[in-house]
Amino acid sequence: MNRGYRLLFAALALVLLAFALKFGYEMYLYRAYPCYYSEFVEKYSAESGVDAALVYAVIHTESKFGPDKVSHKGAVGLMQITPDTFEWAQTKTAEKEKLPAEALYEPEINIKYGIIILSLLLEEFSDLDATLSAYFAGRGSVLEWLKEPEYSPDGKRLVNTPSRATNDYVHKVKKALRIYEKLY
Repeated sequence: MNRGYRLLFAALALVLLAFALKFGYEMYLYRAYPCYYSEFVEKYSAESGVDAALVYAVIHTESKFGPDKVSHKGAVGLMQITPDTFEWAQTKTAEKEKLPAEALYEPEINIKYGIIILSLLLEEFSDLDATLSAYFAGRGSVLEWLKEPEYSPDGKRLVNTPSRATNDYVHKVKKALRIYEKLY
């Protein structure tokens, strides 16, 4: 075989390898960043005007889609909602019957109220970093951080927080959000 054919076959092999790697990486991403519980995410996201990709990113970061997850702080389910926050969120709806904390293990209830909480925080803060920080560390913490010029240059946007865990959380959710937006 002459040199020209060998170079052609080598180039073709490289193209096929690149295609296989790209395809394999995309398949990995679809598996690593799934859209489980889409019937609930899509329904309640549409009702509240919260981006479904953001909800998937929060679920991915919070529980990796594990409905039975419980954090060391007592946050429960897919979107890791504490019983106190769940109780507060229920006061923000027109629902008459109050649900017990055990309902947080039900995917539909957890997603519905997680989206309600995200919606209220987005409305209050309008800044994604502040919203995600409040979802993770609480509204009170964010309200304090927004008063500090080192964390918020304008009192509305958070550029940093004094909490490494909160900063890491915001970074992880935003990374997942970018991936969900690109994949879906």
